[in-house]
Amino acid sequence: MVVVRAGSSKPQTTNVERLYVEMSARIMKAVINQRTSDWPSYFIGLREVVRRVITETTESGLSAEDRAALLERLMEHITELEVKWPRLA
Repeated sequence: MVVVRAGSSKPQTTNVERLYVEMSARIMKAVINQRTSDWPSYFIGLREVVRRVITETTESGLSAEDRAALLERLMEHITELEVKWPRLA
């Protein structure tokens, strides 16, 4: 989400957006570097790790609502990668 503050024409990136960009890039890199013949199990495990990191980590300072929004976006990202992966590999 991008927020424009009153009196400013420059958009401010929210913490959720910043974390999404950083984490989705890391997820993509992990998928690209992964070597496996069992992609379905890999993506299941990836979802579990991401879910655990987002729900159990408090260092981000995100509210429960923001963590839920971030998790939803990252799960969608992983699903998109999974659907496209056979064509990208």
